[in-house]
Amino acid sequence: MTLPKDTSIRAFVNPGYDPVIALSDVLSISVSSLNRDLDDRFNAASSATIGEGVSQRTGYFLDKDGNIELHYLGKVKAAGLSTGALAKKIQDDLSPFLKEPIVRVQFLNHRVTVMGEVSSPKVLYMNGSSMTLVDALVNAGDLKETADRAKVMVIRDSNDVKQVKHLNLESHEVVASPWFYMQPNDIVYVMPRTDKIDKEERKRNIQTTASLIISGLSLLTILLSRINN
Repeated sequence: MTLPKDTSIRAFVNPGYDPVIALSDVLSISVSSLNRDLDDRFNAASSATIGEGVSQRTGYFLDKDGNIELHYLGKVKAAGLSTGALAKKIQDDLSPFLKEPIVRVQFLNHRVTVMGEVSSPKVLYMNGSSMTLVDALVNAGDLKETADRAKVMVIRDSNDVKQVKHLNLESHEVVASPWFYMQPNDIVYVMPRTDKIDKEERKRNIQTTASLIISGLSLLTILLSRINN
């Protein structure tokens, strides 16, 4: 990386960014208080299920008006609030029912897809509000030897328009880019190094050719042996 020694870089994006809840979101809401039995009753009331198998999660869908249906509280407006603001609202509203409630709200449907020259391509769920490009790549098993670190593509939805940004991990400017912080439903594609691919292809061709030659020589030796006998 072209990074000067002992330096500081100011990022353009606040890592504490708390996205606003939209109608299409699915939320995980958990409550902890000094009333354990009531906590369990509340936490068991989720209605939405997403994912399959071990990755299956339960949570809350928003209705067409942006509300969620909660135990004790009924309909609560969620759309337009951040997860932190919604957690604070639910916590305050539950105070008459639960002793010292603590509420945590997370997105269940926010994810980042990592593809290309990584060891383990996968879909990563953004449980928190902040994930960096480096976080995403490390969680996908890091880059392969054949990865082009200067050509990492991020595809992002913005107002129904697909935006594409090419990032260079070998440049210090990447950590100051607004694209360094992942947003929900981003797609990260790590491009391959063509020189590495060409080298590996030549290596495979040489190995295949050598194997064919050895097999041919072995067959020729067997044929000659039979002819001489």
